[in-house]
Amino acid sequence: MDVLGARQGEVTFRGAVKYPGDRRDFPVYLSWPLARLSVDHVGLVLAPSWRLLGVLLRERRWPWSAILTVQALRRGVKIVTRDLGEGAPIVFLADPLPGLIRMTPRLLDTLQRFNAPLDRRVHRRGWFSLPVYPSEKDSSKTVRRLAWVGWIVAIPLIILGWLTHLHPDLLPVLIAVVAATAMVMSALVLVARRR
Repeated sequence: MDVLGARQGEVTFRGAVKYPGDRRDFPVYLSWPLARLSVDHVGLVLAPSWRLLGVLLRERRWPWSAILTVQALRRGVKIVTRDLGEGAPIVFLADPLPGLIRMTPRLLDTLQRFNAPLDRRVHRRGWFSLPVYPSEKDSSKTVRRLAWVGWIVAIPLIILGWLTHLHPDLLPVLIAVVAATAMVMSALVLVARRR
């Protein structure tokens, strides 16, 4: 069942999420059912369904006073918060497959029951649109470049690991390369976050 009772009066929905990220967190996309959205009289809680995924998406809480609007989508909701702004909404999709399971009406009814600032008109999803932060510098390009560098560096490390499996004498080389790569990537992350 997709709706779970977590705490007294809290209703939890499982789904997919596009979290735009902020100064502390990177943008995250989690597919259904890896994200959960909890609604109660205090506000909203966005978290991963499994604790292991807390590395990608930390639990985030917003009281109702921090929510600008919750807009209805065909398969979920778009949440606009004061801290992220209108240019970087959170998209939560409650329906895994179009037409088969309809959790969105129940999600909208739950939000209305808790007096959320709800707009029931169906809006565009904007799942693949990039976040727009009007008040900060555009650090998203730096973070995206850093992610690409991480993937580009991972491929030679995987090849070196495979060669180490075939030739155990390469183990000291693998350890040195992994340690150096970790230090360089950590430095790049620190520089990117300071910008």
